[in-house]
Amino acid sequence: MKNNTERTKQLLVQALQNVPNDFALTEVKFFIKTALQKLEHVEKKRDRREQTAATPHESWWQSVTGNLTNPLTPKHTLDTIDQMIEAEYNKLNELAERKKKKTDDGDADDLQALFG
Repeated sequence: MKNNTERTKQLLVQALQNVPNDFALTEVKFFIKTALQKLEHVEKKRDRREQTAATPHESWWQSVTGNLTNPLTPKHTLDTIDQMIEAEYNKLNELAERKKKKTDDGDADDLQALFG
């Protein structure tokens, strides 16, 4: 992970401490505090990204242990693929039925329009 924000953070804290308590400089203090908050947000984001980043081997092994696709048990993998295919096939059948129903309803409307 990049650790190039520490020096910037130190300088911003030092700048915030050195700004005099003057009403005209309240906006300056606000911007320095905002910069500090954004810098801390970036650091947290980097930490989260580093923790969640998995190597390809780790992600492959998680799928093996999770029984999603396991090269050691091809029967389970094939069953999972068959279930996925069946779900997609059912979706296609539903779409075909909807389309057929829509065209059937459309014919009745056309006849009503012709014969009043």
